[in-house]
Amino acid sequence: MRKIKVAFEATALLGPRSGVGEFAYGLLTRLAEEETDVDAFAISWRKRHLLKDELPQGVGFIDRVMPARPLHLLWDSFDVPKIELLVGGSYDIVHGSNFFVPPSRSARRVVTVHDLTPLHFPEMCLAPVLKYPHYIAKSIADGVFIHTPTEFVKREVMEIFGAQEHQVFAVPHGVPTDAYNALEVVSDEFVARIVEIVAGRKVLLAVGTIEPRKGYGEFLSAFSLLQRKRRDLVLIVAGVKGWGWDEFEVKRSMLADSNAVVVLGRVSDVERKWLYDNATVLIFPSVYEGFGLPTLEAMAQGLPVICSNAGATVEVVGDCAVVVDGHDPAVWSDVIEEVVDDSDFRTDLSRRGKVRAKTFTWERSAREMRMIYRTIIESHG
Repeated sequence: MRKIKVAFEATALLGPRSGVGEFAYGLLTRLAEEETDVDAFAISWRKRHLLKDELPQGVGFIDRVMPARPLHLLWDSFDVPKIELLVGGSYDIVHGSNFFVPPSRSARRVVTVHDLTPLHFPEMCLAPVLKYPHYIAKSIADGVFIHTPTEFVKREVMEIFGAQEHQVFAVPHGVPTDAYNALEVVSDEFVARIVEIVAGRKVLLAVGTIEPRKGYGEFLSAFSLLQRKRRDLVLIVAGVKGWGWDEFEVKRSMLADSNAVVVLGRVSDVERKWLYDNATVLIFPSVYEGFGLPTLEAMAQGLPVICSNAGATVEVVGDCAVVVDGHDPAVWSDVIEEVVDDSDFRTDLSRRGKVRAKTFTWERSAREMRMIYRTIIESHG
């Protein structure tokens, strides 16, 4: 059987690792094997060389100049230049990892659509993200194959953009990343800092960028209700300050004890794993999600999850988490108390979460993606 040659756009691996970056890295760790040769490239001029050190073993690096701004200006109006010219070779598949895939001469194209946030909540998006619906519509019109991380997003793409079912396929993400299995140990300084912050209290952990879509600002209303009744809880947010930070900070300052909400900023993989291992529960109050990777990461580590019923989250957690309908602060407050005060319930959630998380692996994701690639190639001769 002839090997499939794949050119994978991995620009998201440049700089701090985002959710898209986690997807790109996780898939690439398992995508290259006997049937598949994978080379990765970044649409960047000055930073492209940084990609080489971010790629997992077995993935080739395409070191070619691709200035992002001029190229996107061209691609927004014309279907040139083709990716074969930019990468200096021919491929069977070119896969765009983040809503956009460059035009090609002969390679079959695949693009990953993570969610439809800019359509549902444009007020929560920055200007570059508002272009994504245009990219999706054009890709569908051009016959590009759409990959989504969940059946939920697949249905949305079909219903809203009119894509045919044969053009859209759902392949879920996996967990954990290779870093979780590495020999790296969390530093004593990090542990000491968290122990000092916690001071014997139960930890509500939130993981993700502080932005309106994640619902952290609204959740502070529930935390405020909890503080009126008890002082044995601390909320730790492992995530950077996004564009919704100012609103979050104002609400935090109005709490009875604002010091009980601690924002760590970006943490490493091993630090995030340590937090999952030592927290009491993961809080995931998102307004909308195309997948919700932190819920899966938490379950894999045995941490009970309380999440909203937003978007695809329920599809990911199944019946192995506590799902809250809506964002009523009183409801969230009651549910949190029920979970943190019932150790038997948490133990059951932990056990069921671990079992479910084992069905989401990057090996499975890569295997299904290779099958899709081959089906696309064979169906087009």
